[in-house]
Amino acid sequence: MSNIAVEIDIGNDIDKPHNSEPITKIEISPNEEYLVTYSNYDHSIAGWNINECPFKPELFIKLDSDKILYQIFVSNDKKLAYIDYNEYLGKS
Repeated sequence: MSNIAVEIDIGNDIDKPHNSEPITKIEISPNEEYLVTYSNYDHSIAGWNINECPFKPELFIKLDSDKILYQIFVSNDKKLAYIDYNEYLGKS
């Protein structure tokens, strides 16, 4: 796997997908083209194509406030999957 450095320049509020809250999970696709982040502070997932300029989110999902993600995944063709703690622990 190669090393990738990404510099993010946040210019205004529309470019702040997690409302400036900390990112708690990061996942990159196997081909290293797509990046997704999750913040359990605002329960949101954001995704970017690493090769696109300007570097702006292509995906933004706001989850129910009762969901806290255990794991997130992104495929080479931008398909997103996640497991929340209730699913991980076998609760409904």
